[in-house]
Amino acid sequence: MEEQTNGQDEKSSSSANVNANKLQKGSPFDNMNRDDLIKKCKGLLGIAQKAKQAKDECLEENKNLKEEINKFEHQKQADKNCLKTMQEIVDNLTEQKLESTIKLDEKEKYIKILNEKLLQLDEIQTENEGMRRQVKRLTTENEDLLTDLQNLERKHEEDEPSAVNNDEQLNELKEKIKTLENELQEKNEREEKFKKKMKLYKNKLQEISSKLLLLKSDRQILLKTVKDYSITVPMWQQELSNASKLLFQKLNHYENENKELCEKIIVQNNEIEEKSEEIMSLSSKLEITKLENSELLSELKEINEILKERGGVISMQLSKISELEQRIVELQANNNSESDENEKKLNELKIKCDQQENEIESLKEELNKIMNTSFDTQSEVLSTSTISRADEASRLREVDDSFEEKYNKLRSLAVKLKKKVAEQTTLIQKLEKENTIGKNLHLLQNENDKLLDELELIRKEKSELEKNNEKLVENIRQLENNLSAHQTVTDSLKKDKSTLESAIKEYQTQIQNLKKEKDAFNLAKKEVDNENQALKIALKTKETELNHEIEAQKQLKAELDKTKMAVKKTNVLSLEMEAYEKSLNELNKKMEAKKSQVVDLEGTIQAQDDTIKSLKNQIKLLEENLESEKGHSKDLKTQLDIKQQKLRESEHEKSEISIQLEQLKCEAERIRLEIDTNRIEFTDAVSEKERICNALEGEKNKLLKQVYQLDEELNSLRETLKEKEQEIEDAKTEFASYKIRAHTVLRQNQTKDCSREVELEDEINALQKTIENKNANLTEALQQLDLLNKNCDELKSDKQRLQNRCQELHVILEEARLSNEHLLDDNRRLNLEHQETIKTNRLQNETIVNCYKKQIDELEEKYSKEIENYKKKLNENINLSSTVDGNKASTSLLHSHQTSDEQKINLILMEREEGEGSENTSQSSYQVPRRKISINSA
Repeated sequence: MEEQTNGQDEKSSSSANVNANKLQKGSPFDNMNRDDLIKKCKGLLGIAQKAKQAKDECLEENKNLKEEINKFEHQKQADKNCLKTMQEIVDNLTEQKLESTIKLDEKEKYIKILNEKLLQLDEIQTENEGMRRQVKRLTTENEDLLTDLQNLERKHEEDEPSAVNNDEQLNELKEKIKTLENELQEKNEREEKFKKKMKLYKNKLQEISSKLLLLKSDRQILLKTVKDYSITVPMWQQELSNASKLLFQKLNHYENENKELCEKIIVQNNEIEEKSEEIMSLSSKLEITKLENSELLSELKEINEILKERGGVISMQLSKISELEQRIVELQANNNSESDENEKKLNELKIKCDQQENEIESLKEELNKIMNTSFDTQSEVLSTSTISRADEASRLREVDDSFEEKYNKLRSLAVKLKKKVAEQTTLIQKLEKENTIGKNLHLLQNENDKLLDELELIRKEKSELEKNNEKLVENIRQLENNLSAHQTVTDSLKKDKSTLESAIKEYQTQIQNLKKEKDAFNLAKKEVDNENQALKIALKTKETELNHEIEAQKQLKAELDKTKMAVKKTNVLSLEMEAYEKSLNELNKKMEAKKSQVVDLEGTIQAQDDTIKSLKNQIKLLEENLESEKGHSKDLKTQLDIKQQKLRESEHEKSEISIQLEQLKCEAERIRLEIDTNRIEFTDAVSEKERICNALEGEKNKLLKQVYQLDEELNSLRETLKEKEQEIEDAKTEFASYKIRAHTVLRQNQTKDCSREVELEDEINALQKTIENKNANLTEALQQLDLLNKNCDELKSDKQRLQNRCQELHVILEEARLSNEHLLDDNRRLNLEHQETIKTNRLQNETIVNCYKKQIDELEEKYSKEIENYKKKLNENINLSSTVDGNKASTSLLHSHQTSDEQKINLILMEREEGEGSENTSQSSYQVPRRKISINSA
């Protein structure tokens, strides 16, 4: 096209040069310049062609826009369906969240139950401390009793020299009796007074004689018991040996159990150390989680600051948009100014055209003048004028053709320039908008990437926190299992402790009983030794007395009268003397019987000596057994102290573990609170995102409405374009008819050319104005199309972003669903494990209880059988002693003396039988020396 236009320009320029040469020769239009008008006409024709092309392009773009709008509507429906599915998923997630909260409440209740159990353990620990204090108190009481026994033994050893003192006192009394015999002569006068008193004393002596008979019967019982003891002591020794063997076996068993318990305690200590290390690691992990949470909080603060900065950026972008709008206004003003300048140029061209027309009019006037002057010579010049007119007509035709060509060229140039200006303005606007949109998209992408990174971090932290929670729950369960195991161990240790304490108490009671029996045997031994010595002395004295009694009966009567006065002073000796007085009358009659009884007594003494020797040997054996048992009891005490120390250490470790458990529980509650806060923040972020999505949907709807409005405006613009095109076509037809009419008019009326040209110029100006208006409308429509394209691009980007977001949310929902399923599976598994542990603990407790019940029943049966055997043996011994010693009753002075001594032994042994266990031991231990002291003092 440009080459054709250039060729046309060259042709027109060559034709113009030819015409100019002809005008120089003889035409009036030689000085006229119509190139500008021809260019303008050509430009207008180019503009009309380009307008058609633009119209076609606009129609194609409108079709494309309609297709894209339909696509967007389909995508909108798909997005709505996606949003519905998202809402359903969100509802499911809320339901799962409620279920998880319910489960968390159940777990918190379970933790409360565990806290109650820990409180019960603390109460049990306090009870253990109370039992320990009781054990200490009992040990102190046993030590006090041992010190009391030592003091009693010391007192007994101190009382032995008092017996020697009593013997000396007896010698002194004998001397006093000699002095009293001398004083009896002086006190004959007081005999009458004393006779009255003697009557009273006789009554008392009768009472004493009755008591002596009772003492004789008690002596027989004592002899029977001594024989029973002689029979039962070896039996008891065998039983003691058997019991000691059993005790050693039990002690070995207990030692083995203690070793096993020590090994278990060592293993438990190792486990506790491992658990303490795990707790330290957990505490470090908790500190790390704290730091991570603080970092999260700082990151959230940074996100808030970034959001604020984004708000500022958005405000800056809005300000930039306003500035760009101002620039657009300025560019529009510049375009208007350029259009004004073009109009000014057109006006200048019009002025030039007017000037040329004026010149043409002046030339016409000159021609008229010439015509008037040369009217006379018209006939001569007709031939030349017709020729010139034909030339002028051809010239005018050529000028018109050149004018039309130049007009079309000018029109096309103007259209091209306007298009270039419009394209440049649109390009500038597009570039600016693309720059702003690119910047905004870059910022939005960066923000979106940051938010996605933050969401990933939050997810990772959430997963880590869930893992940490699971680990904490597992550790808590392990600690609970360990606590239950420790509880079982402590219960077993407590039971073992109680059994050991009961065994120790039994050993202590047995030791005390053996000590008491030893003391009783020692007392009985001493008394029997004293009785034997007294009997030997009495036998010697009685043998001498029997030889002198026949001669000294009269002297004894006098002595008896004297000794009756000294009854008050001599207490027991006076009673014995009175017994002697009464027995002397019978001795004369029963000397022979007494001799035989003396022989029998000597045999019994020898038998008693043999029994005493055997008893001494047995006492030595018992002492050795007591010493071994004391050493064994000391070993047991040391073992008990060791076990108590171990129990204290285990309780201390238990308390430390409980404190650590409380700390872990506090930290778990704090982590739960943090998780709840994170969940709340997550829900807030989700709500904010939903709100943003709703806002974006509103904006999308608004944009769609704007698109519909723009479509309507496009349709209206198309209608207006069609109308304007029709107007242009009408103008072209009018212009063509105008040309034809102009040619005809020029041919008909050459004088009216100037006025017609003015009208044509006016019409041309009007057409140019209409063309400019249409061009302006086209530029506006193109701008609107650009805006619509940009809006469509933005909607596409929003759609892609929403689709990506929907996909991400789907992924998040699937992950949350999977995590919830894992948590549900873990909870079920943990509940099953807890139930299994409860069942196993119940079975263990039941088995332990049944075992202890069986042991208790077996021990009760065993001890009941042993008690029945002892009772049977005692009854048999009593019956044997009663049958053997039934015929050995005597009423002699010796027997009375012996019964008085044997009565003491019988009383001691009767008191021993009354305090068979460990109740009346103190009384029996204190009563014997008091009687001895009273007798010696008497």
